[in-house]
Amino acid sequence: MQTKFGKTVANQSAESVKAYILNQQVSAYNHLLHSCQNLLDDMFIFEDNWDMEPCSVGYHLAPLDWTADCHGDEEWTFMLNRQEYLWKLALAYLLEKDSRYMEKVKRFIFSWIEEVTDWHPKRTSSRTLDTAIRCLSWLNILPFLIDWGGLSEDEYKKLLASIQQQLLYLRRHYRAKDRLSNWGIFQTGAMLLAYTYIGDQVDLEELHHFAHQEIKEQIQTQILEDGTQFEQSFLYHVEVYKLLLELAFLLPAYRKKWTPVLKKMADYVLQMTGPDGKSVALGDSDVHCTSDILQMTAIFFEDSTYLVDDSKLDLGVLFLVGENGLRVFEHLTAQPRSSGGQHFSESGHSVVKEGDSYLCFKAGPMGSAHSHSDQNSLCFYHKGQPIIIDSGRFSYRECEERYLLKSAWAHSTCILDGYSPEQIKGSWEYDTYPQFISHSYKSFEHCHWMQGVYQAKTSQGLPYWHKRQVLMVGGDLLLIVDRIDCSGQHELTSQLILDERVTLGKERLNDLRLYSPRDFEVEKTIRSHRYNQQVATNKLVKKELFQDCLLTFTLLADQVIHVKQLPVYQTDHRLVEKGLAFSCEGKGVNVLLLLSDEEVYKGEKLLQVEEYRLRGKCLVVDRSKQQIIRLKN
Repeated sequence: MQTKFGKTVANQSAESVKAYILNQQVSAYNHLLHSCQNLLDDMFIFEDNWDMEPCSVGYHLAPLDWTADCHGDEEWTFMLNRQEYLWKLALAYLLEKDSRYMEKVKRFIFSWIEEVTDWHPKRTSSRTLDTAIRCLSWLNILPFLIDWGGLSEDEYKKLLASIQQQLLYLRRHYRAKDRLSNWGIFQTGAMLLAYTYIGDQVDLEELHHFAHQEIKEQIQTQILEDGTQFEQSFLYHVEVYKLLLELAFLLPAYRKKWTPVLKKMADYVLQMTGPDGKSVALGDSDVHCTSDILQMTAIFFEDSTYLVDDSKLDLGVLFLVGENGLRVFEHLTAQPRSSGGQHFSESGHSVVKEGDSYLCFKAGPMGSAHSHSDQNSLCFYHKGQPIIIDSGRFSYRECEERYLLKSAWAHSTCILDGYSPEQIKGSWEYDTYPQFISHSYKSFEHCHWMQGVYQAKTSQGLPYWHKRQVLMVGGDLLLIVDRIDCSGQHELTSQLILDERVTLGKERLNDLRLYSPRDFEVEKTIRSHRYNQQVATNKLVKKELFQDCLLTFTLLADQVIHVKQLPVYQTDHRLVEKGLAFSCEGKGVNVLLLLSDEEVYKGEKLLQVEEYRLRGKCLVVDRSKQQIIRLKN
């Protein structure tokens, strides 16, 4: 059996890989062996970091049934049919030389080939996404099957024929909308990998021609100019990025041409990683540790700035990159966290990192059906701990928890008259969705300002506009200013969704004091760290009545910082009624914050707060440096 493979663990000298695992990753390897034992017993648990729909409950399949629905959620069946778990058995075989592991790989593959014979995109055992992922999994296992020597010539030919047939099936059922979806990139990726690995043994010429052209269109269409994947879900951004990165590792012909877009996608992953090494659960996402995908990124670019910690090389990454990748990794050293902000203008995501504080602000266009109603929402970490969070997704089933976590009610934003800006039709659709207007961003040194605007309608069809400005100064000051314009009398609900570990006190969140013109009340809600899992948490809610227009604020400041609200005047002594100014002193901070959103069209145009005469709509006066920073004119 002769074939061509990339530089994976199987066809390199594996002694250094074995030594690394047994010396540096004993705990992780023991966990992998435990997972392999479950698989030997036909027990399936889906709990890998980037599993699309994980399930930590184990189910025993006897006999094997590729249409089984053990969890009451068809996503479980999709996970079963992807066979992404095969690499664990192959790695265990590499170290243990125990043929039981490869016998099980062979059994899973040929059981599927023999039992699943009636393919259709609507069937749970043969959807196009899962078929593509399964083909990728089989191709990555082929070097181990060959090295093992347990396949007869006829079995090997049968396996290659099945891969060919599945790829032809994908081509026949490829849809126009797949160009704009993670589904499409998995399909073309499987075709490209198969052509390189087995194209000298089965006819894949037409598939390769299609995939080579189509993946260029997919990348151009769904990867935005700022490097974010259009679907507005961090999980699916990573799924697409991870696949493209793996292909660039295994297929050198694509490495150079994809490097610019991969670099942008990688930078987004790094920015969306909080100080705890975990991601924001944006859109249909879980809370993920990102160290593994960033390790793979660091190896690919040979750039240690992507290492967020000093953890050992993840076994799944090691399985892909092999001895050569391990050699690169061992020469990289994790770098201290950098401070600063980054604005992803196409997707409407702004991220700020200041020491061990972190802010993510979302105001942008809708993506795919994986988008949530999270316009003008934010997440905030302080002293390395999540304070204000995204609630996650919980499920894709038609259930109340799914609808809640998709809605504005599960995000840290505003709701008018108890009627959310979106109206949910089902798990995958909306009847209405807020219209994104703009997202602006500006920063200077440790001062960061961002603004999001959207338009929606009340339950009576009356249009309204929500403008949110967020000002972060250093790591200990966060000012949120909301303006609602809507004709008539209304009630605005403002809410902050809290991490369940936050300690609540009177106007206090952990070490942060809370300032607002109205008191917040504590209400119960839920959040989901992982698919199929939910926990109880709290949200802070304030309600304010207004006529036609409301300007309100919430200020979070470290408890040792003294905050005093100050009046804003024009220099001819006119009071600026909607002007907001705060003096903030303590913990090395001595600043004046000013936001005045309305145009000055009567009287003198300079604003005055205390002895300072200022021009602009958002300014920070650093008293210690005698510096005035204008972030919005």
